[in-house]
Amino acid sequence: MILKTDVFFNTAGYYFDVEMAKSFRMESFIDEVRVVTDFGFYLWDVQTPNLNVQDDALCTELN
Repeated sequence: MILKTDVFFNTAGYYFDVEMAKSFRMESFIDEVRVVTDFGFYLWDVQTPNLNVQDDALCTELN
């Protein structure tokens, strides 16, 4: 399904990220709870005539 709010890049780019998780054992109906976080950096080319520039953004996530 494609939404109008979907974002895509038609240029070269790259990213790197670090993901960390911590599990907590429970003595109840739920066996385990896991907290996950992701932190990274995303960089892409901006295709502007006569300019060779790049744009970048931080990527974060907490689950």
